[in-house]
Amino acid sequence: MKEIVLMCLVLSFICSVLGQIRYTIPEEVELGYVAGNIIRDLRLPMQVLNNKFRIKSALKKQLFNINTENGELYVSERIDREQICGNVDTCLLNFKFLVENPLSVYEAEIAIQDVNDNAPTFSTNSISLEISEASSVGIRFPINAAKDPDIGTNGLQDYAISPNEYFSLDIKTDETGSMRGELVLERELDYEKERHYDLILTATDGGKPPKSGTMSINISVLDFNDNIPVFAQVLYKVSVKENDPKDTPVVHLTATDADDGPYGDITYSFSTTANTADNVFRLDTATGEIWLDKPLDFEENKLYELQIGAKDGGGRISRCKVLVDVLDQNDNAPEITISSLSNPISEDAVPGTKVAVIYVVDQDSGENGEVNCYLKEPSAFKLIPSIENYFLLTTNDFLDREKVSEYNIEVTATDKGAPPLSSNISISVQISDINDNKPAFAQSLYEMYVPENNHPGSVISFVEAKDLDENSNGRVSYSLPECNVSVDLPLSSLISINTVTGDVFALRSFDYEEITFFDCIIQAEDGGVPPLRNNVTVKIFVLDQNDNSPAILYPPIKRDNIVAGTEIAPRASGPGYLVTKVVAADADSGQNAWLNYELIEATTPGLCSVGHNNGEIRMTRQISDKDSLKQTLIILVRDNGEPSLSSTATVTIFFSDNVAEAFSEVINVSNESYKESDLTMYLVVSVASVSVAFISVIIILLAIRIRNWRNAEMEVNFSPDFSFMPSSTFQYTEKDINSVSHTDSYQICSTADSLEKGYVLSQTPAVTNVINCLNEGGWLTEEAHQQFIKNVNTVVNPTHEIQSHMSENAEPESYSGSESTSEDETE
Repeated sequence: MKEIVLMCLVLSFICSVLGQIRYTIPEEVELGYVAGNIIRDLRLPMQVLNNKFRIKSALKKQLFNINTENGELYVSERIDREQICGNVDTCLLNFKFLVENPLSVYEAEIAIQDVNDNAPTFSTNSISLEISEASSVGIRFPINAAKDPDIGTNGLQDYAISPNEYFSLDIKTDETGSMRGELVLERELDYEKERHYDLILTATDGGKPPKSGTMSINISVLDFNDNIPVFAQVLYKVSVKENDPKDTPVVHLTATDADDGPYGDITYSFSTTANTADNVFRLDTATGEIWLDKPLDFEENKLYELQIGAKDGGGRISRCKVLVDVLDQNDNAPEITISSLSNPISEDAVPGTKVAVIYVVDQDSGENGEVNCYLKEPSAFKLIPSIENYFLLTTNDFLDREKVSEYNIEVTATDKGAPPLSSNISISVQISDINDNKPAFAQSLYEMYVPENNHPGSVISFVEAKDLDENSNGRVSYSLPECNVSVDLPLSSLISINTVTGDVFALRSFDYEEITFFDCIIQAEDGGVPPLRNNVTVKIFVLDQNDNSPAILYPPIKRDNIVAGTEIAPRASGPGYLVTKVVAADADSGQNAWLNYELIEATTPGLCSVGHNNGEIRMTRQISDKDSLKQTLIILVRDNGEPSLSSTATVTIFFSDNVAEAFSEVINVSNESYKESDLTMYLVVSVASVSVAFISVIIILLAIRIRNWRNAEMEVNFSPDFSFMPSSTFQYTEKDINSVSHTDSYQICSTADSLEKGYVLSQTPAVTNVINCLNEGGWLTEEAHQQFIKNVNTVVNPTHEIQSHMSENAEPESYSGSESTSEDETE
């Protein structure tokens, strides 16, 4: 055994030197026996052992493995040369060594050397021969041949028979190389002397030490039978297709015997079978026909050898050999094996990225075993043929996980048989995500509405952004980087956003009168590395609520937020006469700011009316003697909101044709009002002084201007604006017998608070003269003079004329400040 192993190692070294990787090992070596070092013999670096270095062969059993630490090829399963190769002289096993990265395939073959592990055996332990006593010396009797699965010198080498004086053994070799022994009669038999002989036939091989097998030969001496059966052919060769059904005829054997009677009747039998042929074939013992007892399989056994014996009635036997060649049929579909699979594949993989290594094998031979591998449907992948039956599955296009996240690739392998056979395998390839999509908002612009006076912390609305990526790449968070607002307020006091849900919260209670609109930028950011972002503009509108009552602008607020005004109107005021106007405004907008005016209380109901929409106070009839000359009106100003808010204003109207009397009433009212005031004594004294001064000026002015008037009729109209009493226009006409009459107009304006601010005349030419006179006489201070000039030009109420007609006998005097007046008259 040591010599055999040494010889194998020498042969392996020689093959390696010659450039062919070939190892020779004996069969039946122990497990772990090292056949050689692949890395050293292929001159490969040790690093390839880390790249999925594997061994591939067509055998169903993995007889060899590779030590991934040192590259040694060792035996992993029991090796029986006879089981693997049968009686083939040279038993070669072809292997391929596969390195995946980069893909490389190396070929090697291992020769299995026979050892003498099998002793010769006979098909039966004993045989019986019947020999006629009439058999002549030299007659031969074929005996069952022994079989030794070993080959060469380890195979069957010799036969020997136990010593006797009647029989000898003659060994012959046929054309197939099989040794066949024949028993030779050396002396004539005498049935009467000896009827039975027991011999031992020994078959010996050439191994060291040799092994042998024995068979008993039981010889019965019969009466005379001098002819043996003769086959038409010593060797029959037939072919049978694999997968032929049971009972398919294989061959019809024919043997003849020249004897008559029972000695001429022939019976057929299997004498020696190999490869368990007796379980595969069925023999008709009477006719010599052989049928299939079950379908054959080319992949299991390609050749069957049958030994058929023909025995006559006298016990004489002759034999022939039948060789059955099994014809391959395309009965095996290709087998597909995934040798290596990269899963998942990143969606940014470039075309040509390796996905899997596919190995396809067909157990059939010839064209039936040639295969073609392809993808069933066109896709983003393709198959590239590699070495022999290896194929590379690679990407054929750019991938997009958001469109297709998983591919089910169906690989089909078809052989070239007739008809061809196919097999399929499905490969599931997952596409892994990269952060290649930024968040996308559902809207390009968001408009949100929040009512004013909202609760801080309430949700205004929400934004939503979606990211087509998955996991952290598709996880969106929201932020609020900036806001544009018309007032100087920090972003942290306006709104905030939930980073996860996108809900927008109000951080304060908004006031429409302060802020009506502002816009913000909301940013959506995914969780990828690096993150991707997207912005959207959000416009936030503050909705007006009816939270402001109407503000009374005129009459002005006097005290404790009480609105009260005093007006003077002539007693002759008729229906439609505009007394004054209540002016109000509402800070709200829209219908919340639409105002309606309503007279809710009056001293004399029905005397005055208020314009529903404009707040104008007009006379509805002329005042009568029964009516009070002091009328107090309470005006309700209501907005149009829901619910509506309102304010009230009190207006006191004095009806008088005498200016002094009217002012006296006003003073009384003012004094009464100021008695209730909390002003300091200094203010009271100052206001009283100014009031007396103004009244004095008016009295003096009137006395100077009306000293020559006759039958004067005075009509006074006071119409206040926001700060002043209503104005009245005095108009008089002077007539002269020798001159044309002409009219000069003067406007006199007084206010309810004229005690404080002074008496004002509209600056007509005549009024200008009056102002100059007052200044020259020291009646007006400089400050009062400037205020007087300023206020003259601001009177906005309608003017009422008071005409004074001079009598015909009266001496005319002209106080016109411009036309047809002399300097004396002016003075």
